[in-house]
Amino acid sequence: MNEIYVWLGIFFCVTQLAMFSGLNLAFFSYTRLRLEIEAESASSKGADKVLKMRKDSNFLLTTILALNRVQWIIQPASLPEKDMFNAANFRLDGAIALVTGAGSGLGEATARRFAKEGAHVVITDINAQQAETVCQDITAAGGSAEHHYQDVTDELAWDTLVGMIVKDHGKLDVVVNNAGIVIRGSVEDTVIEEGVKIDNQVQVAHNVFIGAQTAIAACVGICGSTRIGSYCTLAGGVGVLGHLEIADHVHVTGMSMVTRSLSEPGTYSAGTPLMGNRQWRRNAVRIKQLDRLTRRVSRLEKSK
Repeated sequence: MNEIYVWLGIFFCVTQLAMFSGLNLAFFSYTRLRLEIEAESASSKGADKVLKMRKDSNFLLTTILALNRVQWIIQPASLPEKDMFNAANFRLDGAIALVTGAGSGLGEATARRFAKEGAHVVITDINAQQAETVCQDITAAGGSAEHHYQDVTDELAWDTLVGMIVKDHGKLDVVVNNAGIVIRGSVEDTVIEEGVKIDNQVQVAHNVFIGAQTAIAACVGICGSTRIGSYCTLAGGVGVLGHLEIADHVHVTGMSMVTRSLSEPGTYSAGTPLMGNRQWRRNAVRIKQLDRLTRRVSRLEKSK
């Protein structure tokens, strides 16, 4: 049986080499042969057979490595950029792709990759010169691209650009909205009023307002542009997302995550109380079924 695996492995090596693909099946044959060796080694019988099988397996492994080396020499690991556009079976062949902020960085890399995959790339950027440079590089390498100035904060310009693309190409298949501008305050805009108590390892971001006599326990994180009222308490480990407003006299229990504004005073909690793992898992399963149970109860009420 081992001779069959040896020749089968060599056959798949040569076949895979001719197809310029991986040697998975060859390594599979080698693994099967190794398994037979281990099985034979577990027995004290057949020592000569085991020795012969070890020699055959080593021969097969040497053949695999040698052919793999030949494949690596015949088929280069990478092609020059100018030749990448001559390959067949592009994944985006014929697609029209708009990439904003493609004059540099991630947007530029995305535009170049899309062009390599066969797409016609519409490159836009607020820096028109950088967009033109990227477009020239792509077309010089054999790709298809065009460039336009675009300020992504201008909504009317969006309508104009998309309309022009559809008019010129008849469609728009892909939009990568890579460009973005974040308008934010600075740490200097953060206001902490009188009487505020802040414990250790509290992170307060930019443009935050904390009202008078508020107490914040350790390990609290407050994201930017958040307004916290007066006489509030944030217990340890609380997280507050940005651009929220918390009213006066709000108390948030420990390890809670504040994901929405709190407009009414009171005590708020998030998450589930600590309990045994088995009970927690059982409750979690029940919580997943709440929506279904709600619909069933609603149908029962309507049927009465």
